[in-house]
Amino acid sequence: GDANTIPRVSYYRALEEGMLPDSVFKDKIVLVGLDILSAADLGVAQDDRYLSPFSLDSSASMAGVEHHANMLLNQQHSLFVSPVRESTFSLVLLGLVLAAAGLFNNWRLRKSLVILLLLGSAVVVLYWLAFHFMNTFLPLFSMLLAIFLPYLCQGALAYQNEFRQRLFITNAFSKYVSKDVLNELIVAPEKLSLGGEVKEVTILFTDLANFTTIAENMEVEQIAVLLQEHLTRMSRIILEHGGTLDKYIGDAIMAFWGAPIQDEKQADNAVAAALAMQEECERMRIHFISRNLPPLNMRVGVHSGRAIVGNMGSEQLFDYTCLGDNVNLAARLEGLNKFYQTEILISEATLNLLSKPFNLMLADKAVVKGKTKAIAIYTVSDVDCFEKSVEAFELYSQKRWGAAKAAYTTLSVIYPDNPISTTYLERIDYYEQNDPGQDWQGLTTFDKK
Repeated sequence: GDANTIPRVSYYRALEEGMLPDSVFKDKIVLVGLDILSAADLGVAQDDRYLSPFSLDSSASMAGVEHHANMLLNQQHSLFVSPVRESTFSLVLLGLVLAAAGLFNNWRLRKSLVILLLLGSAVVVLYWLAFHFMNTFLPLFSMLLAIFLPYLCQGALAYQNEFRQRLFITNAFSKYVSKDVLNELIVAPEKLSLGGEVKEVTILFTDLANFTTIAENMEVEQIAVLLQEHLTRMSRIILEHGGTLDKYIGDAIMAFWGAPIQDEKQADNAVAAALAMQEECERMRIHFISRNLPPLNMRVGVHSGRAIVGNMGSEQLFDYTCLGDNVNLAARLEGLNKFYQTEILISEATLNLLSKPFNLMLADKAVVKGKTKAIAIYTVSDVDCFEKSVEAFELYSQKRWGAAKAAYTTLSVIYPDNPISTTYLERIDYYEQNDPGQDWQGLTTFDKK
């Protein structure tokens, strides 16, 4: 018990005969000791009180003689606190380690910290129950260590795995996605689905016009410098507009929007990137001419649709890319610029996703190689002539040659030197002399890439 549990008698009463009944000490063990807080005699110890396991604070200390009395009572009644058996304690430790390892398996800082606190509280309760009801001592520190070490180890493994994941994402994507996209992937890696998944993307292809001919008249070192500067500048623009660089194919670039991070404005960003790239290409032409290098002209094709996106390739070599029929169509649009003498062509699918106003002009309704259905294709114009170009094409497809010629002539005035008006005026002149037939609907079919 705590202080004053054992009966006590003041010393002076024991000295004076008759002050205590004869039975008070009969058949008893009597311990004599000091139980005062202070004494007048300076030669006497001022205090003989000590804390016990029942003391909640220093005010509940117990006289030293009562400590001895308690030990004597424990000896008499075999009231001992015994240490737990080693074999039993080993099983307890093993159970705690296994339980902690299982609970901390899916380690998350906040969740695991709560579990650690709950397990620690359970261990303390177990320790108290064993002591209070079974007079058994359990090494509390060892039990707490048995749950803390799995917490620490699982936390270290989780940190290592997260570090590896971040390193993998950084190494895999830092070269061909913007920093904002990269940071979003690092924070939420679940947005990255490896192995391929179907996504709505907007694909962009570029190519340099007549680059093979240009390269024939240049030294290899000059070609390398020119290409490096061109690809660097164009790639920077793609990344600045939130695109993902897919690959370089010689002097060509493939990029896409909408993966690995979903982009609600993927079409806007892709078309804006195409415009910015052509503006940069114009600045580069001036720069190259000043260095006695040949000017470069670039063609761009943009198309939107569903594609398989993910790490594609073999076990030895793979790339994060997108595959599918819509990718091929985007590449076809880039090539069609040669036919229309345009710099940028976008598909109707991309047009339907646009939310920003762009100056667009209907170029044609064409059946590209490998396709059976016609698609409407558009080019970017200097002025807003979208409606007029659509009206002009309708007149053309209805074989109303005079009205169509007037409409395209008006377009050439509104938008001087545009290649589309020139193309259709030449077509109209030809068809006026050569009837295209009754089933003709104004479509252009391409049998070459």
